[in-house]
Amino acid sequence: MIKVNHLTFAYDRLRVLDDISFEIGQGQLVAVLGPNGAGKSTLFKCMLRLLHKYKGDIYLDGRNVKDLSRKDMASMAAYIPQSETPVFNYTVMDSVLMGTTGMLSPLKSPGPEQIGIAQQAIDFMDIGYMAHRGINEISGGERQMVLLARAIAQKAKILIMDEPTANLDYGNQHHVLRAIQNMAAKGFTILLSTHNPEHALRYATYVLAIKDHHVLAQGNAGEILTEGLIRTIYGLDVKVLKTEINGSEVRSCVPADAEETELLS
Repeated sequence: MIKVNHLTFAYDRLRVLDDISFEIGQGQLVAVLGPNGAGKSTLFKCMLRLLHKYKGDIYLDGRNVKDLSRKDMASMAAYIPQSETPVFNYTVMDSVLMGTTGMLSPLKSPGPEQIGIAQQAIDFMDIGYMAHRGINEISGGERQMVLLARAIAQKAKILIMDEPTANLDYGNQHHVLRAIQNMAAKGFTILLSTHNPEHALRYATYVLAIKDHHVLAQGNAGEILTEGLIRTIYGLDVKVLKTEINGSEVRSCVPADAEETELLS
């Protein structure tokens, strides 16, 4: 579904991505980890063709993104930003319906077919109860669910999410990530950046760790996301703890440097 070969990008003389390569299969939920300034957002912008002057190649479903029209790109990949309050108070239905605009000619309005697609996306995300509410009248977590529904209506099978749980409270982070996990289980290929390694431990199937503008490590989340790797990424000693919940092992991490341990004792 996604293949990146030797991707390098620089703003003027400042190199932000240095020889990035990875390959992701269908149905993977990939957590992109890295400190501030590592190049995570720049990577996503290159993949979405928002930045063009890069070296290397990016393939979506075997097609080089440099060869894709905007319409083709929209049919293959959708972008979900951080939760924010929109300027206009569109209804949830209208907001999801915007995901279908790539299917229409410039002067054509959405018709029954597009409304049906939007309704199916709303039903998939189980947010029908707020379909006619204003987008500014719902919580940040609910707005993220609307953005996910809009991506589904776009008919894209690759979702790229830049810190989708930023600015959300603890409960809404969990609800949104569970929804994203369910989408991956239904066949969507998802890349999301996060500053919280616990999100990767709990929900991701694959981890791409970036530091100093290159790939530090990548692989199965359950295998490579160790205390040592988290320490290397963030410069912080942690302990990865294992807990059994409903018969399944769940991992989490907590800071464990000397000062923290002394304060907690």
